[in-house]
Amino acid sequence: MRSAQGALVMLADMPWVSTADINSLIEAFFAHRCRPIIVATCGSVRGNPVILPRSLLGEVANLKGDLGARNIIRGSNLPVVEVDIGPSALHDVDTMEALVAAGGIVS
Repeated sequence: MRSAQGALVMLADMPWVSTADINSLIEAFFAHRCRPIIVATCGSVRGNPVILPRSLLGEVANLKGDLGARNIIRGSNLPVVEVDIGPSALHDVDTMEALVAAGGIVS
C-alpha cells in the first residue's frame, strides 16, 4: 500500500470551490514533487483549500481548537506555491445571510 504524500484541507462552508479548483491544486502539488505547501488564492490573497505535504501532518495532528494551520505554514520554512482559483478561495458561508446568498434554504 502506498502512503499519502500530503493532505488537502478544505473548509466545509465553501460552496463555490469546484472539482476543477481542487484538481488544479492537486496538479500543482504533484508538479512540484509533493514537497511544497499549495495554497488557493484569489489574486494575491491567500484562502482555502490548502495542501500540506506529509512532512507537516504530525504538526497538524497536534493542533488544538480552531487555530487552523496558518502558523504551521508560516513556521515551516517550506516553499509555498499559490494557485489562483478566483473568488471561490475566499467565499465561505458563515452566517444565515451568506447561506441564503449562496443559494441555501433556511427553514
